Amino acid sequence: MAGAVKTGGRPVRQGPLSFAFADPRTRVVASISFIARLPSGMIGILLPLLALGSGLSPALAGVSLAAFRVAQVVATPIWGRLGDAIPLRFLLRLACTAYGAIAAALAMLDVDSVVLVAGAGMLGLVTLPFSALMRAFWNRQPDLVERQLEANVFESFLTEGVLLAGRSVIALAALYLSIEYVALGQAVLACTGGIALSFTVRVRRDRPLVPDKEAVPGYRSAWWRTVSGLYGIYLLLSISLGAFSFALILLFNTRSNGDSWAAAAIILWGLGSLVGAGPITRQFSEYRLRGAALLLIVMGIIQGSAAFIPSALVLCMGFIAGLPISAIVSMLFVELGKTSGISRQGVAFAWATTALFIGDALGTAAAGVVDDIVAWRPAVFIVGAVAASLGGCVAMMMRRISASPSD
Repeated sequence: MAGAVKTGGRPVRQGPLSFAFADPRTRVVASISFIARLPSGMIGILLPLLALGSGLSPALAGVSLAAFRVAQVVATPIWGRLGDAIPLRFLLRLACTAYGAIAAALAMLDVDSVVLVAGAGMLGLVTLPFSALMRAFWNRQPDLVERQLEANVFESFLTEGVLLAGRSVIALAALYLSIEYVALGQAVLACTGGIALSFTVRVRRDRPLVPDKEAVPGYRSAWWRTVSGLYGIYLLLSISLGAFSFALILLFNTRSNGDSWAAAAIILWGLGSLVGAGPITRQFSEYRLRGAALLLIVMGIIQGSAAFIPSALVLCMGFIAGLPISAIVSMLFVELGKTSGISRQGVAFAWATTALFIGDALGTAAAGVVDDIVAWRPAVFIVGAVAASLGGCVAMMMRRISASPSD
């Protein structure tokens, strides 16, 4: 695929921001979508802060976040299947209104441990997998058929941007407002953003496509066999990323001002992912796909060597390690879209998102267990070696997929 696509006879340069500004209708959806999903970048910090602000223990703060994530993993494939059968505008109005109501109740009530954990679980159930649903939404827009790669890159770019912006908003708001008011503001943002998105022109006109292969005997099992390798890549990739992010925290834990250094490292890692999204995917090919995956090995090597180098240099290396992440995820979604068919992409992308959630949790937990068993320096080396090995596995699996004939 070339570095530019043609729309109406004019070459259009590929890139996440160029796609967002492609036309007024796309620009409106992209901007409101960013606002609507900001709460998903805030909730990971907000729930623990809400628990601690209510006088609950750090353990319960962690349990509340775990309840949210588990519920989210369970609900994501269901929302994906609904996205293939029901217009997106109805899902937005239902889920975002429910999310806003539950989040507002948690903000205004005097929560105890039971209410907080139950509320967190309910929030997870009504949290839409925006990335999966919006990827499917963009791919079925008739005037954007030739820009599907750009749409997937844009969604990866937006996902990273939402995480960074959500964390920054929480950090700034918490300096001037009580956590209850911050939580209430998040509830209002989720509700109004989702409903506003449902009334945009593109979303109002969007319709799920009728599946044309479901009636073929054995189609579903054949489809699962086809995509199982891709889901394996998603899982390995997210395990590696989860372990890497947690190891960055471990790395700075014994250094002075460790919390600040760790936060800066995670932010720069995310910025690297944003910066690398466009250039790496601008001239998409199977070779770039495998090359980006091989950079994961470099990420593991960086992690293993970081225990003995200055903190400032670790930040620079962390930025470099983040460069391939959004590009790899974008390309994987493109490959998954090719094998799934346009009428099943909602559920296909939702399962991929679930695999990313599960892998991140497994990688983080494994890194923590290793750190508990051995001293922190060997732990960083061990996790780094595992991350490098997983990166190699991802690269080899991508090579097999890219070598296989495409539809």
